[in-house]
Amino acid sequence: MESYENFTVREFVLDEHFQRWVQFGENPAFWEQWVSEHPQCRETVAEARETVLLLYQDEDELDPVEINAMWQLIKFRRQSETAPVYAPGWRNWQRAAAVITLLLAAAGSFYFFQVFRPQPLVYQATHQPRTLTLPDGSSVVLNAHSRLTLTPGWNEQQSREVWLEGEAYFEVSRAKNARNTFVVHASGLNVRVLGTTFNVWQRQRQTKIVLSSGKIRLDGETITQPVVMTPGEIVELTGQPSRPVPRRVDARVYTSWKDNRLIFVETPLSEVARVIQTRYGYNVQVTDSTVLTEQITFKPLTDDFQVLLRMLSESFQVEVDPAARQITIRGNSPK
Repeated sequence: MESYENFTVREFVLDEHFQRWVQFGENPAFWEQWVSEHPQCRETVAEARETVLLLYQDEDELDPVEINAMWQLIKFRRQSETAPVYAPGWRNWQRAAAVITLLLAAAGSFYFFQVFRPQPLVYQATHQPRTLTLPDGSSVVLNAHSRLTLTPGWNEQQSREVWLEGEAYFEVSRAKNARNTFVVHASGLNVRVLGTTFNVWQRQRQTKIVLSSGKIRLDGETITQPVVMTPGEIVELTGQPSRPVPRRVDARVYTSWKDNRLIFVETPLSEVARVIQTRYGYNVQVTDSTVLTEQITFKPLTDDFQVLLRMLSESFQVEVDPAARQITIRGNSPK
């Protein structure tokens, strides 16, 4: 780290380590000791700390250009606050006009960079799955009716965080820096990984994570204690704080959609109904709830909705209304 002894307020504000201490409380022992050993710098540090809190009050990262623009605005504002008051006169009006002009210029620069600063990168899949390659080389297959959001300037050198709404299959590239984990945020859940393949499904506060390879760690507000998953396990969450227990599954059942296939192996009808709703956009109504636990095995060569319906009709009373995109299952089919 820098020696900091001769730093000005501006230099402290632009220093990354100082920013992270003020914003996130990183390395507090160092800064507390440094300030105690340099009492002559207390006022400078206090002013710099106040400025950082002002600059980052929206919790978004600012680049040096934005910081400079805001810095000028703060500096001019403070100068105007502490400037002596003079008697009215032409020269004083000139001075006031000059200060106002500078303030407006600084405010305009700040507004310009706020309006035109980089925006989050958003990927969406509408009616078809969409394959993405992220800036770090990671591959994502985004299922239909799903959305993935990345922070502005997202790259391997920064925290690799994404926000998922819907369903996606991830093949995460291992970062050069082992501490730079890949994090998927989904409805109060954080999926942390270094390099692995896994599927995340999230709809209406319900979340399911299936791990195909590698190892991932789950934490967040919906998990009372972190969970580590190994390949072939699923964790299901309902949006309420709980301590989920991973269970063994055939991961192919939950990830075959990315290869344009459907695979059900002793899968409950309730899960089949979920797949139909998310994959084909049909609302599924089951009038007899007792059949929801009945298990389905189905391995067609290709993803064919009509074949799936014929298979369901062999075991259940199925009514299909294409116009309303509605499927009604009324119980077991008569033998």
